[in-house]
Amino acid sequence: MNESYSGLFGEISSGYEECKADTVALFLSVYDEVMETLLPGKTYDQKNQVLETVWLEMVLTGLKGLRCYDANNQ
Repeated sequence: MNESYSGLFGEISSGYEECKADTVALFLSVYDEVMETLLPGKTYDQKNQVLETVWLEMVLTGLKGLRCYDANNQ
C-alpha cells in the first residue's frame, strides 16, 4: 500500500490536517497535566480563561468559514 496522505485525501488534505490538529489541541487542553506544562505557574482560573478563549476562537473561526461557503458549489 503506497498511498500518500495528500494522494488519499486530495484537495481536502490540508484542511483535514488542520482539523485534526485543532481536535488534538482541544482534547489535550482539558487535561490538567497538559495545561500545567503549557502554562506553568498559572492559577486554575487563568488556565480556564485560556481554555475558554481557545474554544471561542475555534467557534468564531468556524462561523467565519461559513461566510465562504457557497451552497450552489458546495
